Amino acid sequence: PELSKPSLQLRRVKMASKALATASRAAFRFGQRAAAGQSCVHNASSVSYRFSPVLLHSRTLFGFGTPAPELPAQMEVPWYKRKPEDDYAQHAPTITAEERQERIAMTDEILACHENGSVPDLDLYNRLINMLIKWNDREGVLNARNLAVELDVEFDDALTTKVEEYLAVAEKEAWRV
Repeated sequence: PELSKPSLQLRRVKMASKALATASRAAFRFGQRAAAGQSCVHNASSVSYRFSPVLLHSRTLFGFGTPAPELPAQMEVPWYKRKPEDDYAQHAPTITAEERQERIAMTDEILACHENGSVPDLDLYNRLINMLIKWNDREGVLNARNLAVELDVEFDDALTTKVEEYLAVAEKEAWRV
C-alpha cells in the first residue's frame, strides 16, 4: 500500500530518532569503555562491538606521552680513574702483543701526568706521536695533535714536519682503501 506524504515523513523521523538513540547509546558505552582504558572496534560484518585494552597516555610538559625516566646521577670520579673495558679480543688480529704493551705503557704514563695534575710536555708528545706513527695510527696522531693544541703544547719544527708528512701520506692511504 502506498503511504501518504505525512505518514512517510513520520516514519522517517521515527527511524532517524531510533538510529540516533542507538548511536548515542553506543557512543555512551564507548565513552565508558574508553574511560576504563579500552578501545571500541566496530566489526564491519556484524553490528557487534569488541573492546580491547589500550595504553592511556599521561600528560607531560611537551604534550601527550609517557614521562621520560630520570637518569641516575653519575659518579664524581675523574675519567682517568675509571676502569676501562679491555676490548683487546675485538682487535686481536690487528694489534700485536708488542703494540699492545707499548700502548699500555704510554697510557699509564699519560694517566700518571693527569694524576699529578701536570700537563704532558713536548718530550711525552714526541714519544707518543713516534709510537702512533710507528703503528700507523692516523686517528691517534690527529687526536694527539688536537689535544696538544688544546693544552697549549708547542711542537718544534721537526715534530710538526713529521706529523704533517705522515698525515699527508696516511690521508692518501685512507682514500686508497
